[in-house]
Amino acid sequence: MSSWLRCFFVLAVSACSAGGESKLEDRLSQVRGQQSPNVAPIPRFPSQPIYTYSSRFKRSPFIAESEFKANVTAEQSQALPPDLDRKKQPLELKEVSLISMVGLVRNKSNLWGLVADQTGKLSKVELGSYLGMNFGEVTAIDSSKITIIEKISDNRGRWFARSRLIFMEEVE
Repeated sequence: MSSWLRCFFVLAVSACSAGGESKLEDRLSQVRGQQSPNVAPIPRFPSQPIYTYSSRFKRSPFIAESEFKANVTAEQSQALPPDLDRKKQPLELKEVSLISMVGLVRNKSNLWGLVADQTGKLSKVELGSYLGMNFGEVTAIDSSKITIIEKISDNRGRWFARSRLIFMEEVE
């Protein structure tokens, strides 16, 4: 029975191909004889500079801009001048806008805020620590922000204090 099946299959395949080859060859020779169309080459686009998006030191989109500006430019009041003879701490060489809060460390009696600068270096701050180039002193630390009071001179001998907040960085 299988030999009959094989014979039938061979006959069916040969019947399908009978006469089809010559038509195919005729059509191919017609296509080969036609003029090939001119196709414009793929355009070359200038390479774009690589843009690295980093929102680490920018306002969170979930905080209203008016609230953010209020925190950054908080009310100013006249203040005592800072101690200019005091030895500066390492974080006082960094701009406050380049520092972000990344965590908290707590034990039974103390609470420290963990901050990172733009290079990712971690530092521990506590109440009374100084940071930022405007004589900023840490006055409060909680789970979402660090509050500092900066002292700014008007170059006429008067010093003004302004409150500034460093918010906890969002982790993805």
